[in-house]
Amino acid sequence: MGIFAEQFEQMYKMDYQFGWMDKNGLRGIVAQGFLSTEGYERITGDKYDSEISEQA
Repeated sequence: MGIFAEQFEQMYKMDYQFGWMDKNGLRGIVAQGFLSTEGYERITGDKYDSEISEQA
């Protein structure tokens, strides 16, 4: 993982922890390509499910 990807993941993690972003928001960021599915899983502790993301 590159340094920018690590920094953005940390930023998204803080947003999630502070309640500024929920799982749906993180799924949207994954769909846009700004966060990896692995990053989503590290942040939320949940497995990333692409079917849920497509329905959201």
